[in-house]
Amino acid sequence: MNIALLTPSYNLMKKGYGSKIKIRGGLYPPLGLAYLASPLINDGHKVKIIDASSYEYTNKKIGDILLEFKPDLIGISSVTASAEESYSLANYLKSKFGQVPLVYGGHHANCFPEMVFSNIKDLDLLFCGEAELTFREAVIFYEKKGRLPQDLQSTWAKKDGQ
Repeated sequence: MNIALLTPSYNLMKKGYGSKIKIRGGLYPPLGLAYLASPLINDGHKVKIIDASSYEYTNKKIGDILLEFKPDLIGISSVTASAEESYSLANYLKSKFGQVPLVYGGHHANCFPEMVFSNIKDLDLLFCGEAELTFREAVIFYEKKGRLPQDLQSTWAKKDGQ
């Protein structure tokens, strides 16, 4: 499978959180995504990590990269400060890659899962807690085109019809 793991592009200083001068905040490598990618790579999957903030990628640029990559699964990780950007990215990608499962995790998902579901149309799965323990299991189910088990630990999914 081709698995894309993403962080949205955002800039806290541009949003004006306490600073009147124009500086770019420090960037942190998406280590959580690397932790998710490692066992998948060992299993033979092709994984692309896109840290959109580092390159100031737009949603369209990310979409263009993914068109070339042809993902079978898209995962987005977000902190609360980038929640709005992650919602925008998720909805944009779902409109472009409608049949590709879209999963979401990160600190924001841990704290506000209901908010995530209310802001992302057609989100397939949300990970709470340590996704390193269950993300690989979810990939296996998606790879086999099966339904995810209802008891997959640390996950939330919309029930049919909701």
